[in-house]
Amino acid sequence: MQFFANHLPSHEKPTYSLVIPFTGSEIVLCHINGRGWCIPSGKIEPDESPEQAAMREASEEAFISLESLTFLGYFILSAQSTTKYAMLFSATVATVYPMQPSNEVSDRRFSQIDELPAIYYDWNPLMAAVFDYALKNHSSD
Repeated sequence: MQFFANHLPSHEKPTYSLVIPFTGSEIVLCHINGRGWCIPSGKIEPDESPEQAAMREASEEAFISLESLTFLGYFILSAQSTTKYAMLFSATVATVYPMQPSNEVSDRRFSQIDELPAIYYDWNPLMAAVFDYALKNHSSD
């Protein structure tokens, strides 16, 4: 996995969207069954933009609505002979709705960035750098 803090080349098509939702100094995480604590993410549907997918995933997985979506960059995900692209955004939480656990998501939490290494699914130096970059570049108008 690699991260690039610029726009995806126009000849490539993104497959996934991820969003780092900020509420004040905290980040909203969701507990995905079988994975653990992570940011809202998922596949971009055929009829939606990466921005719309990020907002939909935040609603479906973390039960929040977003505003001030900011594009941060993209991940390259390579497995065997397949390469896929995942767009990364940050956003400000507009509304927090009551949590409704499902077969996909069991919980939600609000965490400080310094808590992430101990709880985040598959935490590694790349994720640490990406979250640091997001914190520095998040526009919280």
